[in-house]
Amino acid sequence: MIRELDRKDERPDTMTSKDRDKINEFSRLLVRRSEVDGRLKSREQILRLHDDAVDELALLDDDAEVQHSVGDVFLIDTAEKVTEAVENAQNELRREINEAGTELESITARLASLKSTLYAKFGNVRTPFRNW
Repeated sequence: MIRELDRKDERPDTMTSKDRDKINEFSRLLVRRSEVDGRLKSREQILRLHDDAVDELALLDDDAEVQHSVGDVFLIDTAEKVTEAVENAQNELRREINEAGTELESITARLASLKSTLYAKFGNVRTPFRNW
């Protein structure tokens, strides 16, 4: 004999404040993940540009004069000093990339945990609940 499930058997009709908190946290984490991912991609692109700059500087003599920017100002300095400054910037970018990657992993793990918890309770809900 086949038994049809009532809507009450399919999913709960009420949502607790803890459930709402989890849904809100999930939403905030999605936004944060998007921000961190954008920052990570931006830093990776800047690092590639710095890598190219170091390669170009390697072709010059160490005492050759090179124009480079510091903020809004362009300075003329030796290739050796500019290379050192760019390498310092690369190290800082690598540190930021590692931090962003770690944060992204942490956010992704928490999202997966919340997703499994919420799917276990509510399933794949496409319609609103009656008692919100």
